[in-house]
Amino acid sequence: MKRLLLGLLLFTLGSLLFSQQITRLAVVDYSRLLSVYYQDSRKIKEVTDFENEIIEELAAIADEIAELEEKRIDAQKEGDQNAVLSYDEMIEQKKKYQQDYLRVKKTQLNNMKEKYASSLSMTTEIYDAIAFVAESQGYSLVMKKSDPDLVWWSPEVDITDAVLNRLSLLNR
Repeated sequence: MKRLLLGLLLFTLGSLLFSQQITRLAVVDYSRLLSVYYQDSRKIKEVTDFENEIIEELAAIADEIAELEEKRIDAQKEGDQNAVLSYDEMIEQKKKYQQDYLRVKKTQLNNMKEKYASSLSMTTEIYDAIAFVAESQGYSLVMKKSDPDLVWWSPEVDITDAVLNRLSLLNR
């Protein structure tokens, strides 16, 4: 009985150990994919740069609002009611500007994306090709070579050429 339980336990542990999937990592040179496959990568960069400008400006506005709120609190502690009312008005104006800015920039960004929609759909093709190559070669994770967290990789896990081959097959 003990041997049977021991055998069953060893079998279970062995099957658990061997059933774990080993994560395989691949890297891809995304900028090379864009430059080779997609000659108008400039359009994607324009959209990305514009999005980053919007984010930076919204952060700057939020910082200004926070600074005004701190000054309002200081004025309130000092009992300067006129300054408190003045800061309240400035805060409201900044918040309204922030909302208006976001509304206008979102519209501009959407217009830009619609203008480049056909170009941006190519990025979907690239990601689909990356997914196909990764899955067919048994990779469970793909990172960009430009990722700052990626310290080292072997050229054997670079699937850029395979992805370019897949894209060329799709576009024949």
